[in-house]
Amino acid sequence: DLVIFKGPRSDGRAFFFVAVISLILPDTYLAPNTEPVNIWYQFVLFFVSLLIFYTRGAYSFKNEDGPQRLIKCRNEMTVAYFYGILYAVVSISCSVFLEPHTETRFIITTTSRCLLALIVGYFSGNTVLTCFVDYNWVTFPTIIIFWIVRYGVRSILLENYYNMGNMWASLIVTGLLELYHVWTGRLTSNFAYIAYQETEVQQRVTA
Repeated sequence: DLVIFKGPRSDGRAFFFVAVISLILPDTYLAPNTEPVNIWYQFVLFFVSLLIFYTRGAYSFKNEDGPQRLIKCRNEMTVAYFYGILYAVVSISCSVFLEPHTETRFIITTTSRCLLALIVGYFSGNTVLTCFVDYNWVTFPTIIIFWIVRYGVRSILLENYYNMGNMWASLIVTGLLELYHVWTGRLTSNFAYIAYQETEVQQRVTA
């Protein structure tokens, strides 16, 4: 018999986790040749993103199941993936071509980080809390690709950027990995969503 490989299931939190953690890592330089520091607004963005994420995710359980729901989830996550990848590329470019402490870099990174918090929080909540991403064999070579991308990113960055470089590489790789899976029909309803829908049906029957 032909055995078809089924990879591990994930609720898509890998990309969301990396995106949210990148909001609070120190990435602001107050002077030349100094270590990066945190700015208070980063923690505000962190909690705002989580608030939007869980609020929207909670309401998503009430959406009726069906192909259209999964298509909507796929499209919303596509927005989050594309912006997350764009954010990482822009951040890497700024770190290469601009001095760490310049006002221009600060404005660009601050603006892009604010957008990341809002976009990822809003567009991920619906999918991450109600769906599975059913990974296949592509996941395993992606691990190798991550280390290659990580090495490439760190090789062009100053040492002070190494922690953020890891997060930017992770955003790019997890974004592309999950983007591939959601567009190849591997997005399914998770157990929590199915259980909620079954409970709703039972309540209607007994009402």
